[in-house]
Amino acid sequence: MSVSEEVTLEIPPQLKSRMEDDCFWIIRRKKLVKLPKKPSVETLLLDYYTHCAAAANEETNLPLLAEVLDGVKIYFDFMLRDHLLYEQEREQYDRLLGSLQLRAQDQVQAQQKLKQDPPPHQENDVTDTPLVQEEDSGSGGHDGVASPKAEMPSSVYGIEHLLRLFVKLPLFLSKAQLPSGQVNLLHTHFKEFLSYVNSKTQEILSEDNYVDVAT
Repeated sequence: MSVSEEVTLEIPPQLKSRMEDDCFWIIRRKKLVKLPKKPSVETLLLDYYTHCAAAANEETNLPLLAEVLDGVKIYFDFMLRDHLLYEQEREQYDRLLGSLQLRAQDQVQAQQKLKQDPPPHQENDVTDTPLVQEEDSGSGGHDGVASPKAEMPSSVYGIEHLLRLFVKLPLFLSKAQLPSGQVNLLHTHFKEFLSYVNSKTQEILSEDNYVDVAT
């Protein structure tokens, strides 16, 4: 059985409905997500890691969780421009991050993070396993665009675009030739992350996060 068949991610119904809204607001209502998004993908992944660390026990492998989330972050940065944007969003991306040169080895790095053997258990202290740095708390976007100091997509975009990655992750990971045991681990981590995001839907997904496209 192929990896793409094994890693089938079931998006929770509430998140799936919000993704449909996202498509409607962008395609039909000609809106864009106001950027930089708060929380960003980077911050959301860090918040989830911190949440897991706070509830960790001796069976919790925080180093492995950090590697998985780092891999998701790198995949997002590399895949966003060409795979996760609607056509209507690409001008916004180019105005914000058009000079950013993401390299092919970034994708290889992400695959290696997800493919390597789980690291051994360590002391369950969030400071022992740093994931990402907090983003700068700049002002909100204008016409869907602001000028944040951060340069990577994961520091600028938010959950709306990260959910699109999770829809496509099975296809992306099918090219990584992961062993079945690691496929099962990834499936568990992804499922738990989506459950965490689903619990925060009202906080992080709203039409208020969208602005009209500048004309």
